Amino acid sequence: GSDSTDTGETGRPTRLLVTADWRAKRLSLVDYELLREGAQTREQALWRTIELPQWEPGPLEVELTPDASKAVVSIAPGFFAGAGGSLVGAGPGTVPEGGALLVVEVDTGMVLAEIATAHYPMGIVVNADGSEAWTANYGGNGQSGMTMSHVDLVDYSLIEELEIGPGPEQLALRGDLAIINTAGDGSVRLFDITADPLASLSPALAVSSDSSGVLFVDDGSDRAVVVNSGGPPGYSLLDVADPGAPALIETVPVAGVAYAGVRGQQADELLLSVLTGTAIALQRYDLNDGALIEQIEVPVIGLPLGLAYDADDQLALCPVPGHNALVVADFSIGDHRIIDWQDLPGPTHLSLR
Repeated sequence: GSDSTDTGETGRPTRLLVTADWRAKRLSLVDYELLREGAQTREQALWRTIELPQWEPGPLEVELTPDASKAVVSIAPGFFAGAGGSLVGAGPGTVPEGGALLVVEVDTGMVLAEIATAHYPMGIVVNADGSEAWTANYGGNGQSGMTMSHVDLVDYSLIEELEIGPGPEQLALRGDLAIINTAGDGSVRLFDITADPLASLSPALAVSSDSSGVLFVDDGSDRAVVVNSGGPPGYSLLDVADPGAPALIETVPVAGVAYAGVRGQQADELLLSVLTGTAIALQRYDLNDGALIEQIEVPVIGLPLGLAYDADDQLALCPVPGHNALVVADFSIGDHRIIDWQDLPGPTHLSLR
């Protein structure tokens, strides 16, 4: 069961942003156009809220299906039940046990399925027709996750689960090719989602001491990016022309803790969130030469697990658990606003369709 709180709005937004509000135990369904037009508060931009009060410790990450009809949600602690919690205002002992993968119907707020993955899930990808999902099962709160789950989004069955390596956190998809990080060994692996994953799984490519967010470069160049949170912090550019043998092109260091990355203004750009100690810097990099093109510094402290960027509007959306706000950064004018979101740690992640 679930409660859907309708705000009285009629008709769903043309473009939907969903935030995973973690310790508030809810999803916020937001009208992207209202954010773009200058909404100053969560309430001004909100379409509706999906309350998930019985699922501790709350929604850590969320991925909308391509048609935005369903939200796939990881209920999980991630690495915020331990020392990492200090980055987001979750003190020792404040993160309850629990974890599951939920599939939620966006228009009704109904929980369609609760799926028990081998370890608590974290990052999620959904295939192009919305029929299947893959999760990186980091575990956390005492669980040492090392698995990936393959889930059927039609009948909500677990298709398969496999050991992938220590501490998998995030995945990305390009067509049938997937990339997954394993933070425990600072590596990434590639696999084909249409083949036997174990048969197509590449050897681990070590890039740092703490690999994090991953993405494919969307310019036809057969490159991928791994964001590194440490050892050294920054990002690594990979050649994935041979998915069975990914190769390191270069590693670009940054000052601070980097975690989330998405495509920037151009297809060969990276937008990175970096916690510098006193602020979060949203940085645009040229992936061809590693040059920092532009950055917007936002005076908030926290660790976003995800980012969204709209190139047409030159607008970045960054959830900041810790400051418990959503940052809207406008690269067309180099300015930002900070929207207070909640009292408890979150939002941690978001999905824009």
